Amino acid sequence: MAALGTGDLAVWAPAEAAALVVLVEDRLDFRHPLARSAAYLRRPAGERQQAHRDLAKIAVLPEARARHLAATTVGPNAFVAALLGDSAWRRGDAVAATTALEQAARLSPQQPVRARRLAEALTAAHMVGDPGWVRELHGRLVQESADPDHVCAAAGALASVLSQESAQREAFEVLADAAEHFPVIDRTHALALAGLAAAIADQSGLPEHTAALSTLLDRARRAHGSGRWHPAAAGPLVRLDTPHTRRALEALVTAVARPESATGSHSGLGRPQDAPHTDPPTGPYTSPGGSDAPPTGPYTSPGGSDAPPTGPYTSPGGSDAARPTGPGTSAATLDAPAARVVLAAVARHADEADVDLGQSRTADDRLRTARAFGLRGWSVLPLVDTLLAIGRFPEAETVIQDALAEAEVLRLPRLQADLEAQALTVQALRGTLTEAPRLTPAVWRAVCLDENRATHARLLRARGLAALALGDVEGSWRQLRELFAADGAPLHPHLSARSIAELAVAAQRTGRSAEVVPILERVRAEQGERPSTRMTLLLHHAAAMVGPDSEADEHFELALVNHAAGRWPWERGQVRFDYAIRLRRRRRTLEARRQLTTVLETAERLGAGALAAAARIELRASGAAPAPKSPGPLEELTAQQRQIVQFAASGLSNREIGERLFLSPRTVGSHLYNVYPKLGISSRHQLRDLVQDR
Repeated sequence: MAALGTGDLAVWAPAEAAALVVLVEDRLDFRHPLARSAAYLRRPAGERQQAHRDLAKIAVLPEARARHLAATTVGPNAFVAALLGDSAWRRGDAVAATTALEQAARLSPQQPVRARRLAEALTAAHMVGDPGWVRELHGRLVQESADPDHVCAAAGALASVLSQESAQREAFEVLADAAEHFPVIDRTHALALAGLAAAIADQSGLPEHTAALSTLLDRARRAHGSGRWHPAAAGPLVRLDTPHTRRALEALVTAVARPESATGSHSGLGRPQDAPHTDPPTGPYTSPGGSDAPPTGPYTSPGGSDAPPTGPYTSPGGSDAARPTGPGTSAATLDAPAARVVLAAVARHADEADVDLGQSRTADDRLRTARAFGLRGWSVLPLVDTLLAIGRFPEAETVIQDALAEAEVLRLPRLQADLEAQALTVQALRGTLTEAPRLTPAVWRAVCLDENRATHARLLRARGLAALALGDVEGSWRQLRELFAADGAPLHPHLSARSIAELAVAAQRTGRSAEVVPILERVRAEQGERPSTRMTLLLHHAAAMVGPDSEADEHFELALVNHAAGRWPWERGQVRFDYAIRLRRRRRTLEARRQLTTVLETAERLGAGALAAAARIELRASGAAPAPKSPGPLEELTAQQRQIVQFAASGLSNREIGERLFLSPRTVGSHLYNVYPKLGISSRHQLRDLVQDR
């Protein structure tokens, strides 16, 4: 105002009318960052520096003071560099942290400190997921320092973005070369890189990568515990240096190297007292007899150990209303997204859905808030896989669309391809496909499927399910059959096996059951002596479809009898559906109707439109009278709760809703917290889809 020579705020009226600025009491805010930049850059450099000096004097937040002082500093300045480095992660934003750390490195006069801060900036840039930024900082760091810790940090960041772009062979080779330094770097750092190598091997599905993991893990275990690597100071990497997370990293590498060891041997890693909390599974649990009820009694993990399925619960809105407190619990523990990603990965390989989902959801939320898509890219695809497996299709769809937007902005074609395949799977399962699926040609041309077998497996399954949804059973068989080689070897060691039941169904419907029997036997053998509850369900389902007819009923009943299989309601619903078809054709009509009624209830609750439509057709064929349309979950709410849900779905905040309904924001929040479980959702952003579907 002083520069304008007036104290009258009316001078801003034209700019406010043009939507360039907004006046809030005595504060002026620019509506668009470009307008702010234009106003800033119009002034001479001297004026800008003086403005920053003045702002630094009155800044309350350390990161703001550091930022303004840095803008006034031309040459090296150890004091300002230290301020930038120390406050880089205070906002919890990966982009801001990378910018601050890169500037701190530029202002650091001493080479060792400059190299360390450059390594920290590179680590933060890899969390952002911007390949160009990572490559620029990587080039500067390898020229700046030959320190083994810095070399390994550079290798890890580069390998991560290479993998997310599509180059799995190059990414794994970068880590394999860096592994020669493992014995002289910190053990946690070495284990983290071995864990990254395991994730790359899991994505590639290449036998040579899987075989090399044992060597990498042995080298990482020989590393000394120097404590020189401090992930606690690196934002989302906090808590990687705990004994529990180090055990989880070792378990992850072992699970990828030897898939048969995943089940049972690491049971409970996601539920320790000193680890991040997990959410209990929610949603329908269907008992073998047809009633919907959660399993009662002790929970037996896939490996046979007994542990209660309950755990600390995160409220549906994402707030931590009931987090545990007590020994071993701290704010750092409860906000450790990278550690959560590791724990979720171990649980996923063991098919422990409750632990996987609890850790994955919270990690995804934290990483999205931190704008750390480089790390989120490693967790979002498995999260969606799990959501699809347990039938949480609306939530999966929301996560996919959000992640796709990020992957497109950052130009990560492999992640885009995976997400497109998962989106097609959701459409097929929800029954929303209206024509042959279309994928983005430019994205898929950029991905080499031979070294991205996880992506290839997701694509084949998606196309197989889409063909089945469109009534093309032969096309479905062709796509699903490619998940296994001619000799029965899986295209991908983890994902192919979990499609064995779908392949068996397609084989039975096309008269090719005999071709799948040896594949089924191989999958069963590769699961080891104690397959997970989920794999037991899928193997019995497949055996019922393609095995001897005299044993089919027994396999169906064994697939349905285990209460713990209720954690996979959609896959269990598929078993019931195929069992009902068999019962009807054997003139056991009443039994078939009971199974189909349960299938329909489950499918409608999950939003599995394709399964619901098929169940209705079979019910009519069994002579059942059309059931009256059951009230949807919205109709079961009170009138006030429905109003609140409608307003929230339209995008209003709790305060705005309260003003319209004469309620306090706290009361509105309480209502939403209570209705989420009734609606079968877990967060506010799912309300819009649910309301639109009605």
